Amino acid sequence: MTQSAKISYNRILENRPKAIEGAIRQFIHWMELLGWSPKDIYSTHVALIEALNNAYEHGNKSDQYKKIFFYGTLTADEISLRICDEGRGFSPQAVPDPTDRKNVLNPRGRGLFLMKKCMYSIQYKASGTELFMKKYPSADQDHQAKKEL
Repeated sequence: MTQSAKISYNRILENRPKAIEGAIRQFIHWMELLGWSPKDIYSTHVALIEALNNAYEHGNKSDQYKKIFFYGTLTADEISLRICDEGRGFSPQAVPDPTDRKNVLNPRGRGLFLMKKCMYSIQYKASGTELFMKKYPSADQDHQAKKEL
């Protein structure tokens, strides 16, 4: 694929782990085709695992009748993602900071922390049921798509 290629991703996922795994596998494949670096592919993979599993477990409460909505655009230079669940929402500010010493043994908050570290930006809207994430290629990467020009 060329650097100008743009992939739009619009999937409504069944609320189950196998559907999430398949959606992530497809998205990562497209990143590889567009020449994203292994480092950026890995960090996006981690963020997607956390975001989609949060929608499944915390948002939709593992309810098999609910759906996860996974939308995005992908180019060689930018990833824009929107992930929505059918849950009640939450306040991201109320999630404990896992880097705070008092939360070291608390299992909550690690997923949000990882997503923030792995992506350029993350933002929750609609009372916490919509997640927007962006990523740009790392400055230190060997970006294959740019080399082909």
